[in-house]
Amino acid sequence: MGDIKLTCDETPMAWPSNMDPADVPVCTTCALNLTAFASGSLQILTRRFSSASAASSAAGDGVNIEESSTVAADFRGQRYSLEEVVFHMPGLHIFPGQTEVYPAEVHIHLHTNSAPQRFLTVVVPVSHRVNGPGTDWFAAAAAQPDPAAQRPNLTSILSPGSRAIVFLGPDLRGRTADAPAPAANCNSTDERQFFLVMTPANIRAMDLERIPREGSLSTDPRNMPAQGVKAAHRVPRDRLLKATLMAVPGVAPLSSNSAKPQEQQNTELECQPLQVREGRNVVDTSDGTIDLATLLGYRPSNGPNTPGTGMPTIYGPFMIGWFFLVWFVTYLGIFLADRLFYNFVWALRFTELREHSVIKLIFYLVVSAITAFIAIFFV
Repeated sequence: MGDIKLTCDETPMAWPSNMDPADVPVCTTCALNLTAFASGSLQILTRRFSSASAASSAAGDGVNIEESSTVAADFRGQRYSLEEVVFHMPGLHIFPGQTEVYPAEVHIHLHTNSAPQRFLTVVVPVSHRVNGPGTDWFAAAAAQPDPAAQRPNLTSILSPGSRAIVFLGPDLRGRTADAPAPAANCNSTDERQFFLVMTPANIRAMDLERIPREGSLSTDPRNMPAQGVKAAHRVPRDRLLKATLMAVPGVAPLSSNSAKPQEQQNTELECQPLQVREGRNVVDTSDGTIDLATLLGYRPSNGPNTPGTGMPTIYGPFMIGWFFLVWFVTYLGIFLADRLFYNFVWALRFTELREHSVIKLIFYLVVSAITAFIAIFFV
């Protein structure tokens, strides 16, 4: 793009019909990252003033839509702060592939806060005939906005990943069909870059008519915004090839923490209703009915109907059968141990009584019963 700057005669730019946008030099580092941490009031304000001292705004070109001061942009290594947002109806530029201007344009004017000061104008075409983002943003704009209403932020009118045409040119504010080339604009040496977003935003037909009317503060046609400067002169193809760049992507894709709201995942555990059946707390699952204590990994304590017995009612016949199984296995184990380790048990400890089978039987029963109780209640 270099230092070639389009003149007042060449702006607003009218794209020549014999020029393919694909021929424009591509810039892969010209993505615009527009951010907004809060929504503005979106109040529609007039730009027509009666004061003679009002310079560029006195012409009443378009209307202002008040936005949040948190709006900022990162572009080509520079941070830009919001200056104002201007709604023009109809639009000013003739975009590639178009023979006429769009029904409207939103101009987002930004500037750097450090010297040397630079200026940036983001141009978003607006139409009620095409699909696109931004419908809710335009619908929320009003001369008397509702303070309690939820309003989208400015980033919602942009299409992430959209291409954009980048060039240098004079300020368009204050330029009208009656005064297309004021000296204050055309002779300025300010570095102002234009960023023409190729993907249009959508607006309802009723909002397209309503916004300029509410911004005039009057129903008198004489108070309506002045007609904008016409894009009458089509810039020659050779000159545009030297003066413009095609930003690919133009609008930076949304990041994971972008302004676009993301759906929250439901992290709550699903809990089936707890029911009481036959004195037990149970939960119905896909695998059938499960005791709550078992589901939580605890062994059920003694039931209320068996105080002091040590035998929970909820286990019933299963527990009785389990007790006898453990007892039998323990009894058999002691019996086998007696036969295998005769010299270590009876021969050393019960020499005098080892021939008495009744004593041995009692010993077997007591040891196996104790072992069974321990296995059931403490293991």
